[in-house]
Amino acid sequence: MALTIRLDPPLGPDALKALWDRVPRTRGRDPEAVMRAVQGSALVATAWEDDRLVGAVRVITDGVYYAALCDLVWDPAAAAEAVVRPLLQAAVAPFLGRNFRAIVLLDADAEPELLADLGFEPSTGSWRRVHTAEERPARGV
Repeated sequence: MALTIRLDPPLGPDALKALWDRVPRTRGRDPEAVMRAVQGSALVATAWEDDRLVGAVRVITDGVYYAALCDLVWDPAAAAEAVVRPLLQAAVAPFLGRNFRAIVLLDADAEPELLADLGFEPSTGSWRRVHTAEERPARGV
């Protein structure tokens, strides 16, 4: 099957939810929250095998200094290299050559060698605030 990458396709909650439910770390998310995340993104890149969604990544950005790739997911039944490489290349391309200080990848389970081959490197120069138990939202959000 041929893989097709699409940027900002019309995307209903069913296709994305079906993909996310096949991936353990995104399984069970609320469809309305998923669509709010998609709508709040600057760009969404998707990978399709025929009419089946097999990969997706969202990009959030301030448009000047930083872009963050979020929720990189691909169908566990698909070959990660065949889906992740073209998906990340398409998602990053609009931000290259624009003098961004950083393009970061969050929440990725992709192989480190593949990410390094695509120009990503591990970063220790950031801090992350994690919700306390009292602040943690309900599961699925």
